[in-house]
Amino acid sequence: MLIALVACLFTASCVAEPARELPAAGSVSTYAAQGLHPVVGFLVGWGYVFVEALVPPLLLLQLGFTTAGTLHQEWSSAYGWLSDSWCWSC
Repeated sequence: MLIALVACLFTASCVAEPARELPAAGSVSTYAAQGLHPVVGFLVGWGYVFVEALVPPLLLLQLGFTTAGTLHQEWSSAYGWLSDSWCWSC
């Protein structure tokens, strides 16, 4: 745990360096805009918004697969009728 703590502190130190030089709320897009070009910062900012919009659905999808696998492993006989005969009219 101490090694992980030191690694986290080094990472925080690296993130704090640009924040001291460019105190703005834009985060990654501000760094890209100042370091490369304002258009690049604009694109990075909007790209970040679109990627963040994908996080909740993908996280919940993974959670559903994990939960389904765990429930099937622990109580496979409790809901066996769901997987054995899912179509009652067939």
